[in-house]
Parts: sequence; structure tokens; C-alpha cells
Amino acid sequence: MVSAADDASTAAVPADGLKSAVDKLGSDDAGLLAEAKAEQARNITMMIATAPGRIEQVADQLDAVKGGSVGRTYDRLGYVRATVPTGRADAAIAAAAKLSSVRAIDLDRTIRLDDPVQPPIAARGTPSSSTAKTYAAPDKNTPAKNPYNPAFETGAVDFVKENPKADGRGITIGVLDTGVDLAHPALRKTTTGERKIVDWVTATDPVIDRDGTWRPMTTSVSGPAFTYDGRNWKAPAGSYQVNVFRESVTSGTESEGDVNRDGDTTDAWGVLYDAAAGTAGPPPMRRRTASPLHGSFSRQHRPRF
Repeated sequence: MVSAADDASTAAVPADGLKSAVDKLGSDDAGLLAEAKAEQARNITMMIATAPGRIEQVADQLDAVKGGSVGRTYDRLGYVRATVPTGRADAAIAAAAKLSSVRAIDLDRTIRLDDPVQPPIAARGTPSSSTAKTYAAPDKNTPAKNPYNPAFETGAVDFVKENPKADGRGITIGVLDTGVDLAHPALRKTTTGERKIVDWVTATDPVIDRDGTWRPMTTSVSGPAFTYDGRNWKAPAGSYQVNVFRESVTSGTESEGDVNRDGDTTDAWGVLYDAAAGTAGPPPMRRRTASPLHGSFSRQHRPRF
């Protein structure tokens, strides 16, 4: 038996199963937006689900919001992540919700967990450092059986001896880590002499994380010569977007503001982005500067060094 209430709720759902423009942002997310406004949050980040293969319209729409940034898109899945100023969020969400390709809009949230506090080591009955055995730091002569990793205990050392070519050759793996020194000798070549690190990506967001190593590539220039930021530059012939990377923005990282390790934190490099080729790099001219740059963060590139 179907009640009248069931009939009414069923009738409210469109025949194609899609939510109305009003319902695409749920009540919980509307509450998050209200909290962001009350707390005067600078930006809000939203995740938008679209019909697979139909992200272009909403991505372009959000990219055009002043001060907004589309951080990630996945057309095959129908996913767009974008950050917009909180003061412009209502208009941006309303415009996106009207698009028939948009299925749902969720706001990003942080779920805070209790920090598990462990008692001091001494309180757990572990021998103090004064009585614990110490080992010399590892170096190039450190044997495979060592106290620094469990390769021997897991049988990996004996396995590689019996199968010398089973050392990972021909396999590419992904590692989530930070502070990787690409210039370290151990990370340069594989056992077969090939390049060991073939690619890397940056997981920070230029807007949310305020990561200054991302550069807004919004100014178009053409080589072989152009003027930018009050200076003359030389570059290969072609069309590019340009910006300046200042090493001082890394002061809070492992680089400590001195990317090229020359003893100061005042160096700056021009960065060219070739949109057609999808590549970037510094032009031949390096300069020192302290003048700030301003611009939209709609298109970003993070230079690699």
C-alpha cells in the first residue's frame, strides 16, 4: 500500500532523477556556507558533481569568478573542485546550480579528530636513552642487514640475492611524501642507470593553502624579447604566460627561503609557461627583485627546480 505522503514525495523528484537547482546544495552545506559568512572566512571550497564528460561549462563559469580558482577537474568522472571568495559564493553556487549538467554541490569541510596523546616513553617502562644501544648513522657502506629498516627480517635481502633482477626495475610506483631532495645521489638513477624520479606533482592549493610557490600565469608575452614587471627579458621565440618566482616564499619550508643554496633569500627567476606544450621553465635571464606582483589566480603553475 502506498500512502498519500509517499505519493507527494515521489512527485517532487523530477522524472530524470536530477535534483532541482534549489536542492543541489543540501541543507548541511548551506549551513556550512552560513558559518563561513559568520566567521568572515576569506574563501570557501566546493566540490561539484556533473554529468560525466560535461565539466567544461561549470569549470569555465567558476574560473571567471573574480578571485576564484578551479583547482581540480576530472571530466571522465564529472568532478570539479573550485575555491571562490565567500562574498561571491551565493552567486557562484546559484549560477552553477542552474546548469543542467550539474548534479550536486558540496562544500569542503574539516572533520577534526581528537589528538591521541601518548604518555612519555619513560612512563611506559621503556629503557631510557642513556641505557639504549646506539648505532652509527647509515652511509654508502651500510650493509643490507642493518638496524634502520626491516628488509632483512622480511626476507627481502635474501630474495634479492636469489633474484638479482627483482629489484623493482620496469615498475613505476607513486609515493606521497614531502621534503624529497631531487638532487640527492640516491634518488638520481635506478640500478639499470635510468632516471629514478620520473615525475612529481604538488598537492597544495594556491588559494586554500596560500602556497606562494604557485605562480598566477595570466600575463601573455611573446619571444624572443619582451618587457615584464619593469624589466627587459629574452626568451625563445613563441607565445607564453609569464610570472616571477621569488625564493623567499619558501622561507617556511625545507628550503628555508634559499632555493639555490647560495646563502641568501633574495633571488628571483622569471617563469615561462607554454600552454600549447604544457611546459614551463625559467627564461635565460635571472634577476633580483623585491617588488610585489598582483594578479588573478585563475590559472596557476608551480615552477620546478
